[in-house]
Amino acid sequence: MSAPAPVGILGGTFDPIHNGHLRLAVEAAEACGLAEVRLIPAGAPPHRPPPLAAPRQRLEMARLAAAGSPGLVVDEREVFKTAPCYTVETLEQLRGELGAQTPLALILGMDQYLDLATWHRWRELFGLAHLIVAERPGLGGRREPDAPLAAEHAARFRDDPRVMREAPAGAIV
Repeated sequence: MSAPAPVGILGGTFDPIHNGHLRLAVEAAEACGLAEVRLIPAGAPPHRPPPLAAPRQRLEMARLAAAGSPGLVVDEREVFKTAPCYTVETLEQLRGELGAQTPLALILGMDQYLDLATWHRWRELFGLAHLIVAERPGLGGRREPDAPLAAEHAARFRDDPRVMREAPAGAIV
């Protein structure tokens, strides 16, 4: 019996959702063999100003954008929240819904990964999901995480996304 395919998670304000978001989701799904990618529009993002578009508008934009891409699913669990939305809490909810053995894969741009140590309860992310980190144009020379983050994560990096089928969480691809 083979392990289930990982479920991808891509969050953001999606204000508005654009081709960069969609391409990242689709390419991550293809490259990593994801069962699906859940697009999760944030309600109250803690690391940026509030979105300009209303929650219902951003949700509808995400639904319209995802409609043309099989495997993209819009998840509205955060979009109407007014308190800060923390990724670790969303992953805890998903882990409870999908079970302890279903691999989860949080999709991040390199810019987000480089700032990971500023996230709420960020160390707990690795017990809940794998990370898929995508290159991001425009970062200039900033390509490596700070030394403490790099040292802590060095053993988690893998070149082969199949590692995500070996455990429900913990790797960085």
